[in-house]
Amino acid sequence: MFCLEKEFKVQFNDCDPMGVVWNGKYFDYFEMARSELLDRMHLSYSAIFKKGYMLPLTRNKIKYIRPLTPGQTAIIRISVLEYEYMLKFRYEIINKKTGAVTTKGESCQMVTDLEGRGIAAVPSFIIDAFKEYIENL
Repeated sequence: MFCLEKEFKVQFNDCDPMGVVWNGKYFDYFEMARSELLDRMHLSYSAIFKKGYMLPLTRNKIKYIRPLTPGQTAIIRISVLEYEYMLKFRYEIINKKTGAVTTKGESCQMVTDLEGRGIAAVPSFIIDAFKEYIENL
């Protein structure tokens, strides 16, 4: 189940000299969707930091299927796969005009204290926010 869909327009500066979105830019798109989802749960990165935690990325996985080019409108969909021991998300980027999936991916984030020491389980305030958000979809 998708937890959030966000439409965006591909910018010229997102693209490489061949006129397609540069492969590393897709991770920015993932971050855009992930940040918005967390914000909607009132779990912005700064709010989590103020409570004494950080969410460093531990893994990014991506599959490029079709290119995106400047001026195209795309939709990114994010779904939550795990939130009790780590945060794990799945992404799909779709060309809005054609409906074709252009990119798929996943990311994982662990929870650490402010010194970077890993926490055994996700803190309850984060778990509760995920449960409440998902229940209200």
